[in-house]
Amino acid sequence: MPTDTRDATTWGVAGHGAALAGPPPAGGGNSDEDALTLSVDAAWLALERAGRPAIGRVVVVMRRTVANDAAILLAATRLDDAVPVLRAENALDALELLGGATDATLLIEADDGRAAAIVTAADGYAELGPIVRSSGGAAIVDGSRDPRFARLAGGRALAKQLGVADPSAAPLLAIVAAIEGRSSRRVVAAGEGAVSGVDVAITGEVP
Repeated sequence: MPTDTRDATTWGVAGHGAALAGPPPAGGGNSDEDALTLSVDAAWLALERAGRPAIGRVVVVMRRTVANDAAILLAATRLDDAVPVLRAENALDALELLGGATDATLLIEADDGRAAAIVTAADGYAELGPIVRSSGGAAIVDGSRDPRFARLAGGRALAKQLGVADPSAAPLLAIVAAIEGRSSRRVVAAGEGAVSGVDVAITGEVP
């Protein structure tokens, strides 16, 4: 199966943050901490750790968004309302979207009661990159099984080509977990026909 490195671009991490939804109310129902609230909490931590640099753009990975989410996010994190807010399918696609940009970027991902955020900069206490991809594998097709099995099996087969046993459905959460754990490792985003991965390297004192 072909594996390729798209380019040698790397990104420094100058700030990181994570947030978890609290337990549901005692009387039943869901926690009132939705994806946007958790995203704000994680972004706030990342911005504070980074020393609140001038942010050039915000990139959001979130399943459900509405028209005014961008405005709420900027206001809640006290960023200028002129900062562009972009959306990406997953965090590794978002990194590729940044290209070689050297100005600070706030990257946020929310998934299933969790959120994570990083501030990328020219340097920092961790380094991400380069992006690598594995493609060309065929998912296992079995009409008697849930189609999600095919996606999982195909993603795992391809992830192994990048040296990772289990791809992550929420790669930014995995990246922040690696940083929190002071662990240099590769994170691979789940996919069926292709997967992408990024190396996480701890390069300084993690706050």
